[in-house]
Amino acid sequence: MNEQQGSSKSPRTGRVQSVERALAIVDLLGEPKNAAGVSLIQIAQELGVSKSTAHALLKTLKHYGFVTRVEPGPRFLLGMSLMRLGEQVQRRMPITDAAQPILQSLATQTGCTARLVVSDHGYPLYVSRVEGLGSIQFTAQIGRRERPHSTGVGKVILAGMSDDEALGFSSSRGLERMTPNTITDPEALVGELAWIREHGYAVDRAEDVEGIICVAAGLYDTARRCIGALSVSDLAFHMTAEKIDETAVVVKDHAEQLMTILA
Repeated sequence: MNEQQGSSKSPRTGRVQSVERALAIVDLLGEPKNAAGVSLIQIAQELGVSKSTAHALLKTLKHYGFVTRVEPGPRFLLGMSLMRLGEQVQRRMPITDAAQPILQSLATQTGCTARLVVSDHGYPLYVSRVEGLGSIQFTAQIGRRERPHSTGVGKVILAGMSDDEALGFSSSRGLERMTPNTITDPEALVGELAWIREHGYAVDRAEDVEGIICVAAGLYDTARRCIGALSVSDLAFHMTAEKIDETAVVVKDHAEQLMTILA
């Protein structure tokens, strides 16, 4: 599609390309690696558009406070309007308030970073965390979507689906290889999901980030639909097989506590 058609609606998807591009800029600026800002040239290259098109999109986003411009550069950063909107979303999610003491207890008992995700149409959406004493500090931002097939929390959510649903959902975005340990074979993923259903928890064995292991347990509503997950993360050399088993018991117990509070 050429740039003259950039504001038109795709007849196949019904989506507006200019809106998609603007949201792509917000996602790009929200990546942890871009915390210091991104240049106009970088943004144009990432979107595959001309500098004039990227500049027009940025000017509009800046007008509404979703993007801010800083010097030297210039570089572009996320704007304060997103903080206001984020606070509104958080107020609509009482699960984050209910989970806070549970996360604190989980981090204290395991010494690991404890995290809460909710299922966002099948994607794990990261909404809260508590750092464990002396544990590795994670920079992942609140509101970030996790990958479904390579994370413990994602695999827990997939395990709440049928095999056909899980494969269809995962395949729609591809089983991307993130590390040498990532599951990229559909049959292997089905086997992994069966194991998770049997044992009641999932393990990310350095499948999303090299050197990091996560143990996750699901959160379910009264109809036993998976609505999210709790997890703990630590360096792989800390997480022996024995410690993974012990940690899984603690994570599952805290997930049960949170579900009791939410019931």
